[in-house]
This record gives sequence, C-alpha cells and structure tokens, in this order.
Amino acid sequence: MAITNMKLDKISRSRKTPGGKTIKIAKEKKAGHAICAVCGVKLMGVPKGKVNSISKLSKTQRRPQRPYAGVLCSNCSRNLFKSKIRVDGKTQSVDQTDLRLLKFLKSMKKK
Repeated sequence: MAITNMKLDKISRSRKTPGGKTIKIAKEKKAGHAICAVCGVKLMGVPKGKVNSISKLSKTQRRPQRPYAGVLCSNCSRNLFKSKIRVDGKTQSVDQTDLRLLKFLKSMKKK
C-alpha cells in the first residue's frame, strides 16, 4: 500500500488527449538550494540539483574546499572558528557561545 503523507518526487496532473482519453502526466520536481544549517541562508558554491546528479560531479564541483562546506555558510563557519579559538584560549566559556553553533563546536576535535 502506498504511503500518502510523504512528499513525492514527481508532480502529476491529468490531461485530455485529442481522442478524448484522460491521461496523467508526471513531471519531476526541481531540487531546492542547499541551505545553511544554522542561519538558513542559501549556500554559495554548492550546485542546485538532486543527489544522483550531484554525485556524478567531481568533488571540487560539489562544494567549496573549506571545513563544513556544504553545511554552513561562510559567516557561520567564521563565527564557529572564532568561538572555538576563544573556548580553547579560555577567554570564553562554552556557555557563552551561540546555541546554534554549539552542536558543531562539540564535534570539532581538540588538538
């Protein structure tokens, strides 16, 4: 049995043919832009497309060459690195960091 509450990858609509028959036309949905996990802004340098089309691209065409590329925008990653340095240097506590960046801050390895 089909699951009805899930989004479909195709949009279908009905059309009448010149012969009088009603047929269904399926059209694939377009993929959305990649967005930042923290602020929700559109990511620059990440192509718009479905997973199967993006996987055929080379690694350098898929995303920029920096940590958390394809997940965080440049402003949020910059703020993350600043807060990481401040926490390591004991000038700022973990409690004072932005709550949205806390998940990524804990995932960074301490050197």
